[in-house]
Amino acid sequence: MKDKRNSRLDTALIIVFLLLCICAAVHISSNKELQIDEVSTFFQSNGESLYQVTQSTLTGFNIMPVFYFYCTYFALNIFGESELSMRSVNIIFFVVTLLYIYVKFAKIYSSRVSLIYIMLSVICFNLTIYTLTEARPYSLYYTLFFLILNICLFYKTNSKDKYILIISNIIFINTFHFSGIYSLTVNIVVLLMYLNNRESKYKELSIYLFIGLIIGSILNGFVAYIQYLNSYNLSLHSDPEKLHQFKENFNSLFCFPFFTVFITTIIVLIKGSESTNLPSGFKCNYKGLLVISLAVSIIPILLFIFGYLTSKAIAQTRYFIPSFCCIIPFTIMLSFFLSDKINKFRKSNLVLIFFTLGVFADFFLQFKIWDNLYKSNQNNPRLKSILPEGSTVITHCIELAKRLHFYKEIKCDPILLVSHEDTKDYFKKFSPSINCITLDDLETDFRFLSKDLVFMIDDEINSRILNKIISNDYSKRLKNDTIYTKFIHIYEKN
Repeated sequence: MKDKRNSRLDTALIIVFLLLCICAAVHISSNKELQIDEVSTFFQSNGESLYQVTQSTLTGFNIMPVFYFYCTYFALNIFGESELSMRSVNIIFFVVTLLYIYVKFAKIYSSRVSLIYIMLSVICFNLTIYTLTEARPYSLYYTLFFLILNICLFYKTNSKDKYILIISNIIFINTFHFSGIYSLTVNIVVLLMYLNNRESKYKELSIYLFIGLIIGSILNGFVAYIQYLNSYNLSLHSDPEKLHQFKENFNSLFCFPFFTVFITTIIVLIKGSESTNLPSGFKCNYKGLLVISLAVSIIPILLFIFGYLTSKAIAQTRYFIPSFCCIIPFTIMLSFFLSDKINKFRKSNLVLIFFTLGVFADFFLQFKIWDNLYKSNQNNPRLKSILPEGSTVITHCIELAKRLHFYKEIKCDPILLVSHEDTKDYFKKFSPSINCITLDDLETDFRFLSKDLVFMIDDEINSRILNKIISNDYSKRLKNDTIYTKFIHIYEKN
């Protein structure tokens, strides 16, 4: 009877905890403007149909798999055009995944262990908290890998979980291009586990992981091929991309708490399974999870080395966020330990309630820290202060043009300036709502002079465009007004 009461309390607490997390995410999402990559997400997802979203994805302007943008498309159509509706995709997937894992763990072990495990999983991965309120696929990227590892952990032969595993793996691989590396790593480890002990469970897991990997890779490979082909064609009409320096990649690597989780995993790998009160039927799965965790913790180093050798910006922290999952074994051990200690208290339920509130307080505090970082870099007030109301703004910067289009409270008419007609066509495919003109259009069409005119040109990045504007007949009708920042020049109608 007591166990049933405890189970009901545990279920109530996890529901309350997740509801509080949703409220925190909604509150913060509703009170911060989109950062520049999120604006790209909007224009990529805000098509009239899924076909247009697909076409936008295939242009090569934002090289990512299409699944997340399909989800955002539906969110925008259901909830309307807002920051919150775009960010709701990550929040919904996150909460549903945690609920699913809680139910599974509660059935196999205990509701108390499951409750503590879910809450620890939330607060230990603070980068996930940061990405949860960002309209980009990185939170989903992490959430799906977290789900896959947990399914492997509690999987039973002939379980219906196999369908969720296959679907999750397919979606995961079509969320970010590095997903295949993580999926392949898990598949190899599970296969080695089967070859070691010949258990049918690991044979099934290996097969279903492989099915998801193959289907997901075929779909993603098709999209990626077209994206990179279009991206290459586009680059023929663009300025050469600057190579990222070793220092930048190195600093990005250390922003990720790699060595902390790596060392933790090593310690747990050596001592963990022998020194804990893990259930006997759990230990074999746990040892496999330790090996997987060690393997995924090494992936950031491998990507860093590859990035250094090729001078590509692939050592960005968010690109290998699934490696955070290497701390799962430690989280599980701690969950069993804390559950055992809490149950020994006479007022164990009160202790558990206090623990839940404390975990949420930590979650909300981390949320607020990330939110303050966002608010310290607000763009809209600055743009409002330097742009005359009703002006026509011509800029070569696609990110600025997208921001001005999205935020209607910045009352101006934004126009994107591109170098070639082919580039203009690419942008039209990416988003028909963005007004585009070429340098040739600018030289032959003076209709823009009917309004207050503002040029915003980053002369450090695109001095060729700036020089051409200054040297042609257009400059005779314009006067240099002010340099507002180090890079931005503003011109007005004479």
